[in-house]
Amino acid sequence: KMVTSGGVHAALNDIQFANLNSNLVSTDLSSGNNNTTIPTTQAVADLISSGSNTVHICTASSGQSSTSTTHYRTGWNTNGSSAVTTSSQGLTISGAGVWLCSVSAVITTSDDSEDYQDFTFTVLIGGGTYNTIISTRGEHYSLACSFPFVSTGSFDFKLKASKNSGGDGSGGWRPNSVATFYKLA
Repeated sequence: KMVTSGGVHAALNDIQFANLNSNLVSTDLSSGNNNTTIPTTQAVADLISSGSNTVHICTASSGQSSTSTTHYRTGWNTNGSSAVTTSSQGLTISGAGVWLCSVSAVITTSDDSEDYQDFTFTVLIGGGTYNTIISTRGEHYSLACSFPFVSTGSFDFKLKASKNSGGDGSGGWRPNSVATFYKLA
């Protein structure tokens, strides 16, 4: 049959969900992705509500003091996240995949020689060091960074402060430290 330009125009304007080949429509994104199907809005909503791409925000709202020359930030609140648990030196996050990790924290010295203390902040994740900041001669030291991390299961997250010189080593984490873990894939 001859197809007229008006017929092609009418056919294109009449494309609806029911007209699509069922092999072109993906109603379940949890089984993977490809470049050959179109997801339904229900498939996208189901993926989001499944928690596979969830943000886990952990806060430590109270201060934490230590006279040790090396101490870890503890006292985290996991805010009800079942994927994050506290450990003796920080946090353990469960879930294989690609994560975006962000942290913001402040430490303060608390002895008479505080102007002469040098501290090193270290972010430890999955057994490796991801950021180190050396701060010198001051009362407050800040740390803020974001970085990707690939996990094959669960991984540990720790913030460590180590005194380098000056004073007696006493210091403490200030309130409102925040660690955010967002699963990208």
